[in-house]
Amino acid sequence: MKRRHRIGAMILAIVMAFSMVGSAILSYFYGGGLPAANPSAVSAPDPAREFADLKSSAQALTEAVKANPDNLELQTQLGNTYYDLGMMAFDLAPDEAKGYLEQAVTSYQTVLASKKDINITADLATAAFNAGNNDLAEKSFQAVLAENPDFYPALFNYGRFLFDAKKDYAGAVRVWQKASGVSSSDQDKQILQTLITAAQDQVEASLNGPAANGASSSSGSSNSPASGK
Repeated sequence: MKRRHRIGAMILAIVMAFSMVGSAILSYFYGGGLPAANPSAVSAPDPAREFADLKSSAQALTEAVKANPDNLELQTQLGNTYYDLGMMAFDLAPDEAKGYLEQAVTSYQTVLASKKDINITADLATAAFNAGNNDLAEKSFQAVLAENPDFYPALFNYGRFLFDAKKDYAGAVRVWQKASGVSSSDQDKQILQTLITAAQDQVEASLNGPAANGASSSSGSSNSPASGK
């Protein structure tokens, strides 16, 4: 079974919000998360059904792309669908997760070969990170932030990349502090402050030596998978 990227327990509840620019998962934090007028009328989520629906959507989009290879919007939708499949697969079909994410990466690269789009480059970076392709993720995050140093979604997810994949806790602090300065959302700032505190704790633990770092890891880590786009 492919192990997912893992982060500290205090980040675990927050990391569900880590998402790509084009994904509906981010709608809770960036709009679209309004409560229904009649909550009792809303069906309980069925992850297995949603996963199956996403598979069907991916198959339909794949056929549509084959029939319309120059349609970049379809190719982008296919990438987003594969990303969502990959993230759900970490819980429902772990052996399939990396493959879906790699297909998302391929779709985004196909789009970017025809046009430059900072949003899709950011999505590529996040998909590559979750697929474990750290070199491509680093390169893509850097490309986004070179074009727009204040691009909030990239700052948010690049901080996660530095924290989780690179173990560069000081770097994560710097990036998340910049993200906090860019955001005008109080909710985002609260989330970022929690992440910054977690990263600062790791920096302090590393300065205090291996014994302290080990103690911090045992109290602040989790074997539960964390998710995000």
